[in-house]
Amino acid sequence: MNKTVVTFNLITLILLTSLFAQENAVITALKKKYNEKTSLELTFDLDIFWKVREKHEKKSGSLCIKPGDKFRLTIGSTEWISDGHTFWQYNEKSSQVIIKNLLDVDLSMHPSQIIKTYLGYSYKVKSSDEKQAVLTWLNPEPRQKKSYKEIKLWVNKKKNTIEKVTAIDKNGNESTYTFKKTKTDVQFPSILFEFEIPKGVDVLDSRK
Repeated sequence: MNKTVVTFNLITLILLTSLFAQENAVITALKKKYNEKTSLELTFDLDIFWKVREKHEKKSGSLCIKPGDKFRLTIGSTEWISDGHTFWQYNEKSSQVIIKNLLDVDLSMHPSQIIKTYLGYSYKVKSSDEKQAVLTWLNPEPRQKKSYKEIKLWVNKKKNTIEKVTAIDKNGNESTYTFKKTKTDVQFPSILFEFEIPKGVDVLDSRK
């Protein structure tokens, strides 16, 4: 092996090691910021592109999360609330509330789990500078029907916060969350994660 090849291999190894270190550093910082023991408050804009209809659906929302599976999510006229045991879904337009035991609800694809879900993937650094890093994940097994084909994160490196998430699901629909505000260690009142049923609404209670 000549010196040129050795030098090239060494440079390649150094670059790969540097990229791997960047990936680890960014993800480690994010997981520390958005851990399960920390309360979190987010406001965001949501843009969903429906591939079949070729149309965009745009909404704004807010999300409050507290340890113990407590959350309150508002998107448009719909709210999802959990006190850790009971789950409420209220739609103001249809004047209907659905009540379930939280254990009976599949939260794996629920917006309340957005940060926790997306941080579970193995990302690669697409680009990075002093202020921002862009991380990408591509489905390594496209033939398998996984939830997502591709996920991209825009990270504020100074604040260790996620500024934007784009996710393309298995059907080609693309959801983009742009976070306008991110607060951690928020002292939420307990009443925030309880729901008082408005008068005159239809109630569908599936609890046993």
